[in-house]
Amino acid sequence: VISQLTKDSDFQFHNSVVLIAKIIFWIAYIFFGFLSLIPTAYLPSGLFDWWDKAQHVLAFFCLSGLGILAYQKVVGRIAIGLLFYGGMIEILQRFTGWRSGELADWVADGLGILTGCILMNGLMQKRSIALKFWL
Repeated sequence: VISQLTKDSDFQFHNSVVLIAKIIFWIAYIFFGFLSLIPTAYLPSGLFDWWDKAQHVLAFFCLSGLGILAYQKVVGRIAIGLLFYGGMIEILQRFTGWRSGELADWVADGLGILTGCILMNGLMQKRSIALKFWL
């Protein structure tokens, strides 16, 4: 009976985490898209702005991690969908008149997605092994 209660409470905890991850994922998805398309003040930058690329990596790292946590059965679709999303943002930026889309930004998005997928995959495998050991 105690074992079943533990499994039931773990199932409820898992469902709560997934629901929260889904909500945060979609909020972040919209938020990052909005930030990517709003006008920004003109800032002189070098040929390759490392801080800008780091922001792209970080944003898509977060999105891929949240997406994988929220939608664990469709990891490949999350990765491909986010890569498409990043590409669409870069294309749309070219049409805004105040932003410029760059291939290097899209590559940085892909790097963030890749690192997020690798990290979440490792964390989820460790969690799965730990749950099997304790339950």
